[in-house]
Amino acid sequence: MAKLHLPFNTRRAICLAHRKLCVYCGEPIAFTDLDIEHIIPETRAQNAEEWAATKAEYGLPDTFDINSLANLVPAHHNPCNLNKGSRLFSPARARYFLEIAASKEPTVLQYARAIVLEEGKEKVLGSIKSAIERGEVTLPEIVVGVADNDTFPLSAELEFADGVSKKTLIRSEIDSLLDRPVLVGRSR
Repeated sequence: MAKLHLPFNTRRAICLAHRKLCVYCGEPIAFTDLDIEHIIPETRAQNAEEWAATKAEYGLPDTFDINSLANLVPAHHNPCNLNKGSRLFSPARARYFLEIAASKEPTVLQYARAIVLEEGKEKVLGSIKSAIERGEVTLPEIVVGVADNDTFPLSAELEFADGVSKKTLIRSEIDSLLDRPVLVGRSR
C-alpha cells in the first residue's frame, strides 16, 4: 500500500479545521512542523486479516476508510507523531481521537472549498492586474464596474476555453465563472 500523499490544500484545511493545534498535545503547530497523522495507522490496512481484526476490535464499520478525513488529524512531526509512529492506541483512546476527527470532517470540507474559492479569486485578481499592466483595462473602468450593481464592463473580451466570450460580466454569474478555464494570450 502506498503512503498517502495529501494535496497541500487538504493538509491546510485539516490544520485550519483543528484551529492549527496538534490533536495530541493541544499546542499550536507551525505548518513547517505539521504532519497529517493517521489515528489508525496505514500499516494496519496492508494485511486483510489484520485489518479486519483491527476494525472488529475497534468497533469500526467494514466500510471504514483508513485514508478518510475521519482518520486524519494534525500533529507535530516531532515529537508527537514520531513518538506515536505506527503504534495503535488503545480502543478507547483511538475512539476518542476518531470522534474528534469525524466531528471536524464537515469543517475540513468547508475550509477546502473556501481555499479553492480563494485561489480562484486570486487568479482572477492576478488576471485583472495583468490586464491593467497590458493596458487592456483601466483602473477607473474596474472601479466603475465594481460600483455597478449588476454588471462589470470589460474593455477587452474575456474568452473561456469552451468558446464562450464575455464583454460584460454579470455580478450574479461571477462565482460560477471562477471555475471555468480562461484563454490567455490569444489575439483576434
